[in-house]
Amino acid sequence: MEKKEWRQITTAQKLQIIQTLDENPNNIDIARMMKIPSSTLNRILA
Repeated sequence: MEKKEWRQITTAQKLQIIQTLDENPNNIDIARMMKIPSSTLNRILA
């Protein structure tokens, strides 16, 4: 089983997520667009 490469979300990416949330409140769409798991998105928004 291959290990996934660990990626760190930058502060700029977090800011972009928050700004995108104002335009599109659908979390799953934002997670797919940013290519991150929805659980990570929920952690950022908490």
